[in-house]
Amino acid sequence: MTIDEIFAEKYGITPEGFYRQQLRKGADAATALLHLNQKVDDIWECEKNGGFYPVNESDLPEGFI
Repeated sequence: MTIDEIFAEKYGITPEGFYRQQLRKGADAATALLHLNQKVDDIWECEKNGGFYPVNESDLPEGFI
């Protein structure tokens, strides 16, 4: 699974959709990106702790295997 797919599964919306949704709600672009990045960071933190495993080899951290 890609980060976009995990994000969509976890939050019910794609990262792009989330960003646009935040802008429609009146958030400025910097705040919307910060909020989006926090959610992506949460996904990666969970992945690092064994919660998710990236499928694409390019997504694997160095020394993972």
